[in-house]
Amino acid sequence: MKRMFVLIGMLIVLLLSLPSVGSALDVVSEGKDWEYAFSLGYQLHTKEGVEDAFAGGIRAQKRLAYPLLLGIGLQGAYFQNIVHAELNAPLSYRVGLGPVKADAMLIPGAAYAYNFHNKKDKIMGAITPGIELKKFIKKGTSIGIGFYYSMYTYSQLNNFRFSIVLGF
Repeated sequence: MKRMFVLIGMLIVLLLSLPSVGSALDVVSEGKDWEYAFSLGYQLHTKEGVEDAFAGGIRAQKRLAYPLLLGIGLQGAYFQNIVHAELNAPLSYRVGLGPVKADAMLIPGAAYAYNFHNKKDKIMGAITPGIELKKFIKKGTSIGIGFYYSMYTYSQLNNFRFSIVLGF
């Protein structure tokens, strides 16, 4: 498991160090400032005894200047009588890899968890590094896969997540 995280970290560093070249121009509609994405995936909790869960999310990101995007997102999951929601501010650095685009992401946020069984709740800080690989199927519309590792101030909820990402 540690090797996988190290490999993902090295891939993110490699992608961030690649120069943007003319052939790597973004495939978006002219004048498009905002990108929206829906994700549906599965999160694997790193703490033994905490069940894995399906997770969904939505985000909107504004193009700052190519290749940077900054936005707002909401993500949620339900597992073991716990509802978990996170409000975050995703920052993406886009790199073109031929027909595929890679978004190296850093996603700080705040999370809330409520346990219906014992009626306890918790507010946490969160930070998530990740990477998304996207194929633009037409101008402004993409489909891809994302890999993320979320770390919380309440470490029992730390998780590795992978998602299918639809962008428009």
